[in-house]
Amino acid sequence: MTSKERGYLEEMERRGVLRAETVLECAKKAGLKLSLGIGLLEQEASRDGKIALNVWGNDRAPNGGTSDWGWDEVTESNYKTYRKRRGPTGQGGRQGVGPTQLTWHTLQDAADRLGGCWKPENSILVGFTHLKSLIDEHGYAVGVERYNGVGRVEYSKSVRGKASRWHEVLGDAGRDEEEAPDDDPEGEGAYPEVQFDDSGPGIEELQRALNRHADSGSLDLWEIDVDGTYGPLSHGLAVEVVYRLGVYTRRIRSDALSSYAHELIIDPERRNATQKQRANQRAQEEPAAADEPRIISAAEAGIRTRAVFGRLGPETRVSTHYSAGPRARNLAEGLRIAREHDRFHDSKGWGGSSYHFNIPDTGEIICARPVSQKGAGVKAHNSNNVHVHFYGTTGDRPTQAQIETAKWLFANAHTAAMPSGHRTDRDLRQADIRGHNQWPDQSTGCPGHYTPKGLGLK
Repeated sequence: MTSKERGYLEEMERRGVLRAETVLECAKKAGLKLSLGIGLLEQEASRDGKIALNVWGNDRAPNGGTSDWGWDEVTESNYKTYRKRRGPTGQGGRQGVGPTQLTWHTLQDAADRLGGCWKPENSILVGFTHLKSLIDEHGYAVGVERYNGVGRVEYSKSVRGKASRWHEVLGDAGRDEEEAPDDDPEGEGAYPEVQFDDSGPGIEELQRALNRHADSGSLDLWEIDVDGTYGPLSHGLAVEVVYRLGVYTRRIRSDALSSYAHELIIDPERRNATQKQRANQRAQEEPAAADEPRIISAAEAGIRTRAVFGRLGPETRVSTHYSAGPRARNLAEGLRIAREHDRFHDSKGWGGSSYHFNIPDTGEIICARPVSQKGAGVKAHNSNNVHVHFYGTTGDRPTQAQIETAKWLFANAHTAAMPSGHRTDRDLRQADIRGHNQWPDQSTGCPGHYTPKGLGLK
C-alpha cells in the first residue's frame, strides 16, 4: 500500500467510512474512482455519521414480505430467508442489500458467487463494478443515474455532488466530472432541455439545424420532417449528430436532449477543443462491422411500455414475427413504425409495444419492451417468450443484414453489449426459437414463409 493510499484510509476512517480498506481495494478492482465509490456508499447506506453500513433497504417489495428488516443489519441467516422468498428470478419481490444496496436479483447472485451477498465486501465489489460498467456504457451523469433506474436525475446529481466533496477531501486521481469536457456545465444554457412531444418554433429551429448537419456531407445521415414536434425520429437524429459532433464520449442513452447538447447542435462552433478533436476522430471511424449492429434503446426510440402482463420469467423461448405491414427500409422508417406499433398495441390494452426487439432492413436493433416484461405476441405462449419483430408481411424475406443481426442478438442478448434494460439473463441460442405460427393453436400467417430454421437462426 502506498503512502498516499494510507492517507486516504486515515481520512476515510476519520470521516466515518466503515471498512475503509475494503472500500479502497474494491474501488481499485472495479476501476472506479475512489471518491465516486464513497459517494455511492454515502448515498445508499449511511446514517448517524457512518458510511457503508451493511443494512437492508426499505423498498416495498411486491409480496410485502421482503422488507421486514429495513435498515437492520444484513446477516447470513436473514439474507438466506430473503433469498428463498425472492426466488431465482425475483418473482417474490426484491430488496436492497448491503452497503451498495444491491436490489436486482442478478447482482445479488453475483455477490453470492463471491461468497455471499450478506458479506459487505461482496456487495461493495459488485456494486462498484456495476456502476463502472454503467458509466462506461452511458457516460458519467447518466451512468450514475442508471444505477438507481432510468429517469433518476436527482439521484445522479446527489451522488455526483457527494463524490465531488470526497474528491476535494481526498484529492484522488482519476476521471472527475469537473475535468470532463463532455459533461454538461452547471446552470441553465441558452437553449432548453428537450423532451419527447415538446413542440413549437424552437423545435422547428432544432429540426432545421439537425437537417443541416445531416445534409453536410461529412456526417452522411438521414433527414427528418420539420414539423415542430420532437419525436423519436428527431431524437434518433439528435443522438447521432451529438455523437458525430464529439459533444460526449458516448452516444446519448436518455430520452431527453440536454440544454448543453441542444446549444451545440445550433452553434457547433461553441464546442471546446477536445470535442472538436473527438469529432475529427469520429469522422475517420470505419463503419461498424456487420456483426456489431447499432442498438437503439427504448428510451432513445421514444417507446415506454408498462408491465400489464407481469414479469416475463426466464427467457427459454423466442418468437419471430412480421407485422403484416410495410418494410422498414432504414433506421428512420424503423423508428417511425416502432413508435406506431407502440401506440397501437397500447390502444389494445397491452401497455405498449408487444415486441421486445425490432430489426429494420438495414440491421439495427430497435429495443422496445424491456425483457423483464411479458409481452402479448403469441396467444397463450407469452411467458418466458422473447418477441423479435422483422418489418414486413407475407412474402417479404428478411434481408441478409436482418438475418445477421438476429444471429448476433441471439448470441449477445445476455451480454454487456446490450443496454441493461434489454439484456436477457440467458443465452438465447439455447432457447426454443420458433416463428409465431409454429407455437400450438395459432391461427395466423405470421411470420410468413420464412421460419427461423429456414433463415438459419436455429
